[in-house]
Amino acid sequence: MINYMVSLLSFAISSGFFSLNLFFLS
Repeated sequence: MINYMVSLLSFAISSGFFSLNLFFLS
C-alpha cells in the first residue's frame, strides 16, 4: 500500500515538473 502511494506521488511530481518545464519553454 505504501509503495503504491510513493509511486503515485513520484509520478505526480514528475508530471508536474514536466508540465512546468513545458510552460516555461513555450
